[in-house]
Amino acid sequence: MANSQPVHRLKDGLLTASIWCNETNDGNPIYSVSFNRSYLKDDEWQTAFSYTRSDILKIARLAEQAYDWIARNARTHTQAGAA
Repeated sequence: MANSQPVHRLKDGLLTASIWCNETNDGNPIYSVSFNRSYLKDDEWQTAFSYTRSDILKIARLAEQAYDWIARNARTHTQAGAA
């Protein structure tokens, strides 16, 4: 079953990492991460999926935080499913 909302979001300024969780056919969780950058154009917020040089290190740090979050929560999900 696909989720229409991320299970968790991480932010660094205008950058966001969204963590998604779906289940395989046998019920195991599978996580993925998407990244985006918000910007203001003509008084309206827009979303971009390309990054400037200064964004790249922030994206890497968000990716590491997402990895850690998934590792912690995958263990919790696995333990809860085994109980």
